[in-house]
Amino acid sequence: MTASAPNMSNRNNITSLPWAINGYQPFKISTPLVNVLQTTLDIDRLVTLFANRLNDLLAFDSIAYHEPQRNINIEMGERALHSVNYNLHLENSPQGTLYLTRRSPFVESELVKIEESICALLYPLRNALLYRDAIKAAQQDPLTHIGNRSALNEHAKREINLAHRHNQPLSLAVFDIDFFKQINDKHGHFAGDIVLKAIANTLNQCGRDSDLAFRYGGEEFVMILSGTDSEGAEKFAERCRECIEGLTIHCGGKDIQVTISAGVASLTENENFETLFNRADLALYQAKANGRNQVSSPMLVS
Repeated sequence: MTASAPNMSNRNNITSLPWAINGYQPFKISTPLVNVLQTTLDIDRLVTLFANRLNDLLAFDSIAYHEPQRNINIEMGERALHSVNYNLHLENSPQGTLYLTRRSPFVESELVKIEESICALLYPLRNALLYRDAIKAAQQDPLTHIGNRSALNEHAKREINLAHRHNQPLSLAVFDIDFFKQINDKHGHFAGDIVLKAIANTLNQCGRDSDLAFRYGGEEFVMILSGTDSEGAEKFAERCRECIEGLTIHCGGKDIQVTISAGVASLTENENFETLFNRADLALYQAKANGRNQVSSPMLVS
């Protein structure tokens, strides 16, 4: 479903001061609905609870919530012809847009019920969005803006469980910037930060949308390659190595050249993240021991 639809009306900008459109009369905010919505900080669960309670009051075919700044797109039901949408605000802060559709037009009394219900949604929604922001900040590396070690642990466990459940390949690639300390010593830590950000961006650009990049710590990066076997992982890591070797990083009027070493490992039957990471990390050390600026896999580790 997209943000526009035939016969869609922008009913109102719903704000923290819940005045009705007609006659500026205050809406009745449902305390029972507020209590239900305050039971969760999960945005998907919140929208589901809201949809279920609203469906008790009136019929609709689909409901959607979009918050583009946070890349949130939640959709339930099958989109129909007649629509109404609400731009949500709280204390002058945009909280996204809510869309409802159905096969027959919404009448005035139903619109009032929708708007009363949305007023009960606003504060729980704001809390869920703030909670989501806090979780994201806690799992994001502040320098490179990719996932940190905590995010890696969480995502790796989930992806490995899915790979085992569906009998799909999964690989791990571990990268380390060669002689990174020398870059800091020669060009300064600001230049080192520029290099780290450039490496993170390059790894993301080399990967697919489904490939997940993380900064493990220092100058070490990890990528989770879902649906990728050992051969594909080696080709991917080699492509990353070649791209970074050909990269020229400009900083303070100077051009900095860097290389990386990489180790890859593919998931085996009943393997967990710890052992998979250890095998990829061991392969990385082998690549460094063999002269750096190369890719190694467990098959090559003696």
